[in-house]
Amino acid sequence: MAEAWIDVVRVNEVDGRIRDSIIHNKVMEVSTGLAIEGEESNVEWNGSVARILVASKLTPDHLAVLPDVRGACSVADGAGLCRNQFVVGSVNMVQPLFPCY
Repeated sequence: MAEAWIDVVRVNEVDGRIRDSIIHNKVMEVSTGLAIEGEESNVEWNGSVARILVASKLTPDHLAVLPDVRGACSVADGAGLCRNQFVVGSVNMVQPLFPCY
């Protein structure tokens, strides 16, 4: 879970639908930009060796709120603005835990 601080004046200039969606707790797609530092490593998985990057430092660059398109890390993946996901037993539940506004 993360916080998003939205500048009301700027969001009105960019797209007022975003403000309206936040006020009405409507889930929206997002996309993020992150700089990653890390080390490459070989791991064995399912009998195969894979080369991975172990991230050690993440530096956020931007958060894009996308009212019309699917985000790279989409609502279907458990991401999104005005949305939190949690698991109860073996059932995956999607509920807003806190108001978005």
